[in-house]
Amino acid sequence: MEKVAKFLESVSGLIHRIGVLTLLPLMVALITVDVVLRYLFRVPFAWTQEVNGFMLLSLVFLCTSYTWNRKSHIRMDILYNHMSAPVQKVMDVLSSAAGIVFFGAMGIQAILDIPSMISTNETGDEIRIILWPFRALMAACCFLLVSQLVVSFFTSAGQAEKGGH
Repeated sequence: MEKVAKFLESVSGLIHRIGVLTLLPLMVALITVDVVLRYLFRVPFAWTQEVNGFMLLSLVFLCTSYTWNRKSHIRMDILYNHMSAPVQKVMDVLSSAAGIVFFGAMGIQAILDIPSMISTNETGDEIRIILWPFRALMAACCFLLVSQLVVSFFTSAGQAEKGGH
């Protein structure tokens, strides 16, 4: 299980770096150019908000599994930190299980949507970017996260069973 966890961590780290080192600078550059054109020359791009939305959505999904690995995800730290170690382990098991269900369902639905998106040639509103690759990216990132959550579930469940040590 440890080898699987290390492999999943390396994949999530790689896609996180790809997202942060490519999409984030592109978003900043595009927003900067749009603001300059809009306020200095009164000639904004009509499509920048849509493209930035796609890039932001992609960035969020590319970074989700990395965030889980770093334990930087949103949780109720104000309550969690006051719990005993065994209760924290039970909460870790429950949050892993909830994440498996939520992101598993999201990934499955994303996969189910792709054939319809391809057959209808679904595109963005302003700029005619085909949308199914974004859905495929979302599904792949969801399944990566679900894989990590399964590892986390069994690791936390084993620790909870041993009394939190």
